[in-house]
Amino acid sequence: MVKFGLAQVVIFRLSLRCLGNKAIILRNWGRLEEAIELHKKEQEICEELGNKDGLQACLGNQALILRDRGYFEEAWTLLKKQQQLCEELGNTDGLSRSLMNQAIMLAYLLKRPSDALSLTDKAYRIAIDHGLISLAEQIKQVQDKMMSMMNN
Repeated sequence: MVKFGLAQVVIFRLSLRCLGNKAIILRNWGRLEEAIELHKKEQEICEELGNKDGLQACLGNQALILRDRGYFEEAWTLLKKQQQLCEELGNTDGLSRSLMNQAIMLAYLLKRPSDALSLTDKAYRIAIDHGLISLAEQIKQVQDKMMSMMNN
């Protein structure tokens, strides 16, 4: 890892936010190729700085783009890496999101809603236990849709 001065670290962290936010906007506009390229730049900076929290968010965002583009194995790999980083960091928000996104892939793309429910259960419990109420509500909605899939 390269050593940077405080001013450089601040500039890099601000750059990360800008890159990440711009990539999210591009994804929302459907410009997935441009979005993934910005996230890859963001990933490089996070790795250089040793910014594991920024890296986990970046990997999760890349996974969603890869999922949208049909690259399910690659998306799954990034979500598992995100999960591992979040567990290591104790980042309950990122962990809950990673588990929820893994569950969505299992249920909707791989047609395995029963397998996905254990992931949403875990994500929901983590979110509730850590006061992430709006995230818990989002997870509950995903879970309800999965239950509906199983009942049909």
